[in-house]
Amino acid sequence: MGETNNKNLQLNYLKPPLTPQSHPWLIFCHGKHKQRQTFYSVPESRYYVKIIPELRNKRICYSCYGWLLLKDLDTHIYSFINPHSMEKIQLPQTSLRIKSYIPWCPPDNPDRIFFFISEDNLFLIWYGQVETFVEYYIELEDENDEIGVAVLHGRYVYGLTHHGMKLVKMKDQKTLFPIRFENSIIKESLLQYRRHFSLPFKTYMVTSCNEIMVVVQTYSLNGRVLDFQIFRADFTKRTWEEVNNIDNRTIFLSSDNEYDKCCFIIEDGSKSGIKSNSIYFSELTCLYIYDLKDRSISISRPCPAVSRYYSFQCWVEF
Repeated sequence: MGETNNKNLQLNYLKPPLTPQSHPWLIFCHGKHKQRQTFYSVPESRYYVKIIPELRNKRICYSCYGWLLLKDLDTHIYSFINPHSMEKIQLPQTSLRIKSYIPWCPPDNPDRIFFFISEDNLFLIWYGQVETFVEYYIELEDENDEIGVAVLHGRYVYGLTHHGMKLVKMKDQKTLFPIRFENSIIKESLLQYRRHFSLPFKTYMVTSCNEIMVVVQTYSLNGRVLDFQIFRADFTKRTWEEVNNIDNRTIFLSSDNEYDKCCFIIEDGSKSGIKSNSIYFSELTCLYIYDLKDRSISISRPCPAVSRYYSFQCWVEF
C-alpha cells in the first residue's frame, strides 16, 4: 500500500496540475537546466512544484487549444505538447527565431496548417505532414518596417508594425507568394497616442468581444514598469480609441517572454478571485497587478522558493 502511494505521488510530481480553471496559470521554469516547473494559481494563492521531463530545458512560447508551443534551448527546435496526454508534435528545424504564432486550428487537427511570423519579416507555413517550413517574404506598404505582433481576428491575420505602430491586415490574394499586408482602414499610427512618447515600451495584441485591442506597456529609463495604455481598433470611425475601463475583464501579459509577448484576456474573473479591470504581469519572480481605475501597481512574490537566477516565467492556458 505504501509503495503504491509513493508511486502515485511520484507520477503526480511528473505531471502538471490539470485541475480545470477558467484563468491562466503562471508558470516559473527554473533550475540550471530549467528542470523544475512551478505552477501558480492566482485564485488559490497556491503553487505546485513539478519536475516534468518533457519541459526540461524548454522555453514555453505560447499556449492555445490546450497545447503548449515549446522551444528547446539547446537545439532551438520548436514543438507542440499536450500537457494532458503528453502527445508531442515536432516542428521542422529552422535557423529563424519565430516571433508570432497564428493559432489557425488545433495542433492535432487532421488537416492542420500552422502559420508563424519569424524574424527577417518572413511568414512561415507548415502543412503538418511535410518536413520543412514554406517561407514567404512579407510585403508591407512601408518596406522599411516589419510586423511586430499579430493576432487572428475572424478569418484575417492582423499585425501591428514594429516601427510605425500601424495596424495592417493580411490581404486577400489568389496566390501566397509573396504574403502581402496592407494598411487597414485605420490609417493613424498609435505612436501619437502614447502618454510617454520618449520612454521605452512593449506592445501586445489581443482579441476580445469581437474587438482588436493593443496594450502598450511603458518602462522608465531604469527598466521599471511605469504605465499601461489600452487601445481598441474602431473600424467604424476608422481610428484608435483609448480604453480606460475594461469592466469585468482581466488581461494577463507574459512580458518576460522573448517570443510574442503573449497576452490573454478573460471575462468575469472576479467569481474565481481574479481582480477585474486589471492587468496581471510578471517579471523575474514577482507578480504585479496594475489597476486600470487608479493606475496603481501592487506587487507580490508568489513562489518564494523560485530563484531569480536561471528562471523565466509565462502565463499559459490549458
